[in-house]
Amino acid sequence: MPSQTILITGAGGFLGSLLADTIVRLQPDLHDFRFILCDVNPPKPPTDPKAKFTILTVDLTQPSESERLFQTEMGKPDVIYSLHGIMSKGSEQDWDFGFRVNFDSTRYLLEAARRITPGVKFIFSSSVGVFGGKLPEVVLPETIATPEGAYGTAKLMCEYLITEYSRKGFVDGRVIRLPTITVRPGPPAAATTSFVSGIIREPLQGMETVCPIGSSIQDPILEKLEIWISSPTTVLEK
Repeated sequence: MPSQTILITGAGGFLGSLLADTIVRLQPDLHDFRFILCDVNPPKPPTDPKAKFTILTVDLTQPSESERLFQTEMGKPDVIYSLHGIMSKGSEQDWDFGFRVNFDSTRYLLEAARRITPGVKFIFSSSVGVFGGKLPEVVLPETIATPEGAYGTAKLMCEYLITEYSRKGFVDGRVIRLPTITVRPGPPAAATTSFVSGIIREPLQGMETVCPIGSSIQDPILEKLEIWISSPTTVLEK
């Protein structure tokens, strides 16, 4: 019976906590799933009974912690989903910590993969935050990325690193530039665009919320506000 071992970093996050069950559901012909789920706090286990799993609490800003992910009872991963990170607003508020989480930890994870599972498929969650300034009406893969913040800069640096590791055959890299994911449950995240979820989520619960852009609902600036959004289901399944 074919099996698949999947490592998910950031498995306690919004998308990471949904990914394992989504993978199982989308591959009904595969009956042996093994997940290595890790985050700074213990992630929730998958709900599908077909999913075997181990849960690790790790600090990926420490190089030795990445090694642990390849030494579990689930075996060496066939696929790595790198979803961990600190969001845009949080990485601006603590610049040094933001780069340790968003860049250094990815470099350590890539190095561990290179040594232990060379050629492993490595899927990295980047962001449209790599873009800055005035953009063309249609953004293409060839559109030059010019980030204007710590978060986008770290993500773009990771993209280049993954491209180089793939060129050398160290990993088989994939980079996905995610849009703003909405609606996020719970309190606002440390993301610049967290208000997008808030202006939908809070009114539905009869609560007030604040849109930080414009001075009123009639402000003309809102007519020019364009945000690329997606639902978590679309991102995970497509």
